[in-house]
Amino acid sequence: MQEIKRVAVYIRVSTTMQDEIGSLEIQKKKMLSYCKEQNYEIFEVYEDIMSGASSKRKAFKRLETILSLKQFDAVVVWSSDRLSRNLLTRLIFLNELTKHDIAFISVTEPQLSTTTPEGRLMLNITGAIAEHERVLISKRTRSGMYKRAEENKYLGGSIPYGYKVNDKGEFIVDLLEVDDVKRMFRLIKIHRSAKKVSELMGINYHTLLMRLKHPIYAGGRTYGKRPKDVFTGKRTTNDKHLLVWDVIEPIISKEEWKEVQDILSSNQKKFATGKINRKYLFSGMIVCSCGGKLFGNMPNRKKMIEYYRCDNCGKRLNMKKVDKVIIEGIFKDEKIKLLNSGSIKEIDYYKEIEELEKKIRELEDKKDDFIELFNDGLIKKEKLKERLNRLNTLIEADNKELIDLKEKILKLQNTNFDEDNMEMLRKILESDTDKYNAEIREILNLIIRRIYVHDYSGYEIEVKL
Repeated sequence: MQEIKRVAVYIRVSTTMQDEIGSLEIQKKKMLSYCKEQNYEIFEVYEDIMSGASSKRKAFKRLETILSLKQFDAVVVWSSDRLSRNLLTRLIFLNELTKHDIAFISVTEPQLSTTTPEGRLMLNITGAIAEHERVLISKRTRSGMYKRAEENKYLGGSIPYGYKVNDKGEFIVDLLEVDDVKRMFRLIKIHRSAKKVSELMGINYHTLLMRLKHPIYAGGRTYGKRPKDVFTGKRTTNDKHLLVWDVIEPIISKEEWKEVQDILSSNQKKFATGKINRKYLFSGMIVCSCGGKLFGNMPNRKKMIEYYRCDNCGKRLNMKKVDKVIIEGIFKDEKIKLLNSGSIKEIDYYKEIEELEKKIRELEDKKDDFIELFNDGLIKKEKLKERLNRLNTLIEADNKELIDLKEKILKLQNTNFDEDNMEMLRKILESDTDKYNAEIREILNLIIRRIYVHDYSGYEIEVKL
């Protein structure tokens, strides 16, 4: 049996009235006298004047918090109901003492003290009950947390970038970070590469992916995706986690978020099959009549025929036949002639410049607003400095991107585009070479919005430029 030298003493009376007639002091005097008789050194005396059913007892909470530090050998109480009027709370507390090898001593109930064989047997029984009840508590807690999640309440943990929590415990958009989030989604649609966007924005690649996949930016709330096991403390993946929409103020539209998920999914499939095969030039660009997307499929081993296959309904298109129809559709469209002068790229760059310049103006206005708040005495100098530094960093990043875009436009304007270049593009599209693979796909992503399949048997395909 463990030798007990130092103890923590816990004393509780239910109300202030009881304390006024001396209940707390009487109980404390008896407890100190008992510890002296047993030659126990007192580490600290914890006192609460509150109902045993309350979960807000400060002294009891402090005692629970330091159990793991092992600064005493036992917890001494006058009777077990001093811990709590609630049996379950008592059982869980006793179980925690056992985990940390701390004895429990009830002055008036020796049969419950773990310093006796009978007490240890009783604790083993009550410990088993406590573990069972812990599972029930966990289920009830999760149920309550699911409800709070559906009501847009903060449940603890890290707060997604672009949001903050207000005084009511609700998620609201962080005006200092919202522009970064919008830019992140805008760039992934333009460059279609998370690696490229991570370099442009100076964000860790994996952090960027995590943000891009988070539904909160489209107003979606998740909970219970990685729940903790109540026994092992390890987190597991829950495929049936909560996902509700229109709970939180969105930063982007749901349609834009889903479009980005399609881009990420498409990129993942490309990497999963290794190097992009030149043969599957339009992989991920073709939209099936069912709404799914067609990706390059492994060839039929017997017939050695390459296919595009829908990731939703499984329908297939002969790659050589469909590529021919798509290429013809591209060069029949009058808009393709604009590519001769580089106009399509220029228009795209000018649109991005216009949006960036608008955002820079908005950031400059925010700086003026914070300066005005400081002048009115509503914020402190340190806060003003912090906000201005953050805004200046955002403006600097946007200005750098502006310079890059203007250099790209200048390069396009100095490039000699003519009919021979278009003919060269046609030859490359119809060839089997991998040499210009990356450049071709970049051009196609710029000029093609969607390729729709209306009829599989007759290969009726519509190319939207």
